[in-house]
Amino acid sequence: MSIKFYNLIEQYTDQEFEIMDAIAQVAEGGQFFADENVSKFESLVSALYNGASVAGCNSGTSALTVALLAAELPENSIVAIPAMTYVATANAVRAARLHPICVDIDEHWLMDYDHLEKCLDLYKDKMSAVIVVDLYGQGVNLKYFKALCDEHHVKLIVDAAQSFEIFYDRYHQIDYCDSLALSFNPLKNLGAMGNAGAVVSKNYNVEILKKYTQQGKLGGDVIRCGLNCRIDAVQAAVLNIKYQRFDDAMRRKSEISWYYRQQLELLVPMPERNYECTHTNYVFEIAPLEPNKMKLALTVNGIDFASHYDKPLHHLSAFKEYSDNCPKATALAGRCISLPNHWHLTDDEIDHIVNTVKSAV
Repeated sequence: MSIKFYNLIEQYTDQEFEIMDAIAQVAEGGQFFADENVSKFESLVSALYNGASVAGCNSGTSALTVALLAAELPENSIVAIPAMTYVATANAVRAARLHPICVDIDEHWLMDYDHLEKCLDLYKDKMSAVIVVDLYGQGVNLKYFKALCDEHHVKLIVDAAQSFEIFYDRYHQIDYCDSLALSFNPLKNLGAMGNAGAVVSKNYNVEILKKYTQQGKLGGDVIRCGLNCRIDAVQAAVLNIKYQRFDDAMRRKSEISWYYRQQLELLVPMPERNYECTHTNYVFEIAPLEPNKMKLALTVNGIDFASHYDKPLHHLSAFKEYSDNCPKATALAGRCISLPNHWHLTDDEIDHIVNTVKSAV
């Protein structure tokens, strides 16, 4: 049995004719950036996020950079980010001419509230924003993080690259933060056929957001330095088509994730579930105490796997100077294994994965 980690070919096959027709219409229309597909996609995201302003971007990294630029933070000020996240989070901070500081993780493997509070006290007026990152399809308790950020007069931004359309405490994430960034990388739950993202905000109107995605242009002038990072019409068209099956796909991924958790929770370490928010089950992560033994067992049994993430940010050469002592993230380093969790998996394949993990514990 051979089990792939991703299901990109199957996703295309599911909607092949609709996708190719949408792409052909873009080509025939000759408008590759500002056509009706882009407007439709941005309206869709706005409706899902309680009528917030939305600007489509060419990647989640660009979206996060635009969120930072729109906040107009003091240059060279400090932005707190979790130690366990993809490098894009830190890259966006540096691209906005700001300095990241790594904050340790908690039992959910997300940003630790208590460590963040200490960092806010330590850096005081030097810190201008906090970026919490949703991982493994779940987020932090935003109500508490918002109160802490408000107390210290810093912006709260959500890196929601892994958590399209989750809710916290019956409210939408956008109700608690200044802005959030979405990724529609092909590997995400809702993925384009190339890079795509979106920045979402209730604090900044759409003209401000689009100013930063279109070279800083506003009202015939260039108000401030911006980026060239608009979403293109082909990616928007593909996303409009693929969203039609999003709910069904997430239901299946949720079933798979719950089965993994029920079968493995007492056998192998994994991030605790945050029951104060809904979940979109991006990947299913485990951290066995003997990761090499687990990887060998998965490989021998024909099971692809990945890691989110092998190293915390402060173990990467480019960002090692930005650590604020993160022992929990350090202890997790090298143990993370992401199991296949896509919606084309059969029940037999899922049982094969579970039995393989059990055999290697």
